[in-house]
Amino acid sequence: MKSLEFSNVSNVDSSSMQSSAGAESESKPAKTLETLLLEKNRSLQTENTQLKLANNDLNGDSCLFL
Repeated sequence: MKSLEFSNVSNVDSSSMQSSAGAESESKPAKTLETLLLEKNRSLQTENTQLKLANNDLNGDSCLFL
């Protein structure tokens, strides 16, 4: 499920993570699930706001309800 929701993040299982512990210190550390969820939530909120604005523009609404 993580690979579906966070398709821009490489999928790493725990066995490969343990074997590459030394190499990971040189590369960027893996993001926690909480961080991934916060980023996903932020992007969805941004998309939702853009869609609301576009809908208001199409309907000619002069007042934005948030």
